Amino acid sequence: MGDGDESLSSLSAISAGRLELGPLLMRVVTAVSAALPCEVVALLLLDETQDTLMLKCSIGLSGWANNAVRLPRDRGVSWTIVRERRTLRMRQASAHPDYYFVPESGEGRFTSLMGTPLVDGGDVVGALYVQSEAERDYTDDEAARLEAICRNAGGAVRLAWRMEQSHERARILTELHTLSQLLSASEGSEEILSHAQRYVASLTGARRVLFWLAGDDGKLEGGHYPASAGEVSWLAPVKDGLVAHVARERQPVDIRDVEGEERFPELSRVARRSLQAHPLEYGGGLVGVMVAADRSVPHEANDYPFSGDEGQTLATVSRLTAQALSRARTHRRLAMALDANQRNVRELSMLFQLSTVMQRTVDLEKLLRVILSCVTVGSGLGFNRAILFLVNEASGRLNGVIGLGPSSEEEAGRIWSELEGKTQNLADFVRWLLAKDTLEIAESPFSGVAQSLSFSLEEDGVLARAVREGRAINVQGIPPGAPADNALTEALAGDRFAVAPLVASGAAVGAILVDNKINRRPITDADLELLTRFTAPASWAIENAKLMERLSTLNGELVSLERQMAHVERVSALGEIYAELAHELKNPLVTIGGFAQRLARRATTDETTAHYSAIIVDEVERLEKLLRNTLDVSRNVHRVNLSLSDLNRVAEDVVDVYWRMIIDNGVECALSLTPNLPLVSIDEAQIRQVVVNLILNAVEAMGCPRHGTAKRLTIRTHLAVEGEPMVRLSVTDTGGGVAPYDLAKIMDPFFTTKATGTGLGLPLCNKIVRMHRGVLEIDNQLGVGVTFTINLPCESAGQSDHAPRGDA
Repeated sequence: MGDGDESLSSLSAISAGRLELGPLLMRVVTAVSAALPCEVVALLLLDETQDTLMLKCSIGLSGWANNAVRLPRDRGVSWTIVRERRTLRMRQASAHPDYYFVPESGEGRFTSLMGTPLVDGGDVVGALYVQSEAERDYTDDEAARLEAICRNAGGAVRLAWRMEQSHERARILTELHTLSQLLSASEGSEEILSHAQRYVASLTGARRVLFWLAGDDGKLEGGHYPASAGEVSWLAPVKDGLVAHVARERQPVDIRDVEGEERFPELSRVARRSLQAHPLEYGGGLVGVMVAADRSVPHEANDYPFSGDEGQTLATVSRLTAQALSRARTHRRLAMALDANQRNVRELSMLFQLSTVMQRTVDLEKLLRVILSCVTVGSGLGFNRAILFLVNEASGRLNGVIGLGPSSEEEAGRIWSELEGKTQNLADFVRWLLAKDTLEIAESPFSGVAQSLSFSLEEDGVLARAVREGRAINVQGIPPGAPADNALTEALAGDRFAVAPLVASGAAVGAILVDNKINRRPITDADLELLTRFTAPASWAIENAKLMERLSTLNGELVSLERQMAHVERVSALGEIYAELAHELKNPLVTIGGFAQRLARRATTDETTAHYSAIIVDEVERLEKLLRNTLDVSRNVHRVNLSLSDLNRVAEDVVDVYWRMIIDNGVECALSLTPNLPLVSIDEAQIRQVVVNLILNAVEAMGCPRHGTAKRLTIRTHLAVEGEPMVRLSVTDTGGGVAPYDLAKIMDPFFTTKATGTGLGLPLCNKIVRMHRGVLEIDNQLGVGVTFTINLPCESAGQSDHAPRGDA
């Protein structure tokens, strides 16, 4: 028996038994090597997709070539053998038109080739060929020997190959199941892509795996994963070409040779030799595109195309990844929607609480403090500082009314520490705020800054623009040039703030300005939206408070008129009694005055007696004039008796009479009298009475126990030369000033804040000064004190019975 017969006998024995694929193929190629004169024996098998011939076993080729060399469909002589199902004999293989040279395999030194298909029951399993270095013509006998070996081994090889493919499929399915579990447990996109990338490399041997994701609209986003794969600009040609094509067509692309690819440019930026691109689709929508490049082999200098089986694995991984990404995206959208709903619920609840607190406050001044507290407290809108502006329709200006917030980080820490543990919610904070002294709020440095701000609604500043356009503006830096904005940023010491207009019934009411100067937290669009939603109830609350204030004013005027009418009736009823009483008092006063004059004339040596006697005489004269005035009032006569007088002497005389009362009340009195003042034409008794009333009011104001400042009374005279020359006498106290809501009524008859006052003192003083063609001015410094200034014109004395102009 020859070598060929022994090889066939050996193969028959192999076919009768069961061997694993590797040992079986080695026995086949060994048998061929023994039966035929050759230097190379190679056996290639078709994969399950029938698209790739894979070199599974060889003798004479490079050791790494087994399981590495892959021939795509219709590439190489082996595919010709499989396709034509016949034995091919070639004296010079490289001359055949289907020859495909794989230099790394070491086949370059071989010349002749003979190959035959490996067939089992009519199905082609693969191809078996031999090569020789020298050129030779293979004989019919040699061809018959090779064909016989293939016929005998075909069934066994096919069975073993299927068994190995089954094991490989099971392994891949197990890996894919593990991957599916990992993807299901992942929430973030990067985590999902990381798992997919690792498993693609493990299952297919891909050297590089890249992903481009699509947005909710199905359009590709700018970046890629992993970011370390290269700059976005570097991979832009790949994205705009291949990736965009796959995303558009929703079909995979298999490129076996990137250098010869003409449809898509610059593929060498992601692949050395070959790649596959798969769309990531789920539920009819595009999630992204996956690109796997270069199936690596142990010999690191060589990469080969993916087999059809590996292409199916890539498609499966793409589907699993797309499903996971879509699920993560849906979960993310649901989480965002849930967060948005929860935020909306919290905001609506908070706005309801704020609206409730505001609607319960009808006093405008308190309401403005409540509004700003809602804007700045942590359980409210949570801004660091806020300023409320109101529109003055008469002047067309936007005026800062009140500011709330710390002026420094130190003050913020002190205030926030004071609030911690005391104010559990917004209602607690509002109660805490309203319990504080109004003057303390009004005198705070930041509120002072707020009250110093005033802008024309016609200006081109951001504040006026927000009010005119009726929209909120988030300011993140102001370019230089706009005076109004420059003044605003200078006052705020920053250019990061937001403004929201206050609008009610389609008309501008004012605006709220907020910032986070202390903690420097950026104001987001969500913050601006919440502020805008808050301004609606705040605007209506301010409008309602204004209406209530006007209604209260009207009611007050009505009550005042009723009181005045009642007073007029009483005065009318008692007029005759007053006249009779004045008449009865006049006689004793004349007697007292006469005796006092006699004492003054006789006290030539006793200066004290003379001084006191003179005072008695002067005061009797003043009382007599008051009695005459009372009689005049009862007769509805209003006249003054003018004479040239020195205001310095009037001030000194009044202080001389009342100095003991001033000292007893703990008041320090200072006279600042300008010497050589021009004389003024006045009814000295009446002007003296005005000065007395102003001094008594000042001493009473400084007696309020709430104010702990030093009690100081200053009486000053000077000449004002602006316009018509005027002599001025001012009385200044340190009584803390008059509340703004009382200041407007202070000259109204019968208005008083005193428990026992009549409300006639200041109105009568004002009337007396006006009867002298003068003006009584009020300079109110809230938290400091008040200055009343009597302005009297400089002129010659008139007739003794002069009737004044004005409201005589």
